[in-house]
Amino acid sequence: MEERNRRLTFRKKERLCSRKSIEFLFQHGQILISFPLRMVYIRKKDTSAPLPKVLISVSRKHFRKAAGRNYIKRILREAYRKNKHILVDYAEAHEESIELAIIYASGRMPEPVTLEKNIKDLLQKLVKDFEETGEISVKSK
Repeated sequence: MEERNRRLTFRKKERLCSRKSIEFLFQHGQILISFPLRMVYIRKKDTSAPLPKVLISVSRKHFRKAAGRNYIKRILREAYRKNKHILVDYAEAHEESIELAIIYASGRMPEPVTLEKNIKDLLQKLVKDFEETGEISVKSK
């Protein structure tokens, strides 16, 4: 995708909201880790939905107060929004649909710069893994 046409947005249609899809993702998905983040993902051969669908989660176990969880989720969404082009370009080029969950798994308050670096590393690892395997883990329903 050309640089000037790239949209740095994170809209509702890019969010993974369906309970069935979320359950399927956690039952059949594969995992990548870049501490303090964990990513669970599934890729499907589907030309109708080239935008990756993303779920962002922070454990209540580590952050009892909603304000802390919301702050971390806001940082994660922003970091993903800035770097999602890595995944979007791959999905469009290979006509695949990707669903993923990004989970913050630490009890400490993160630095925004560190989280952005971790998100970027995870997305690059994910695309590299896709290119190495070449196969699609799940076919669309």
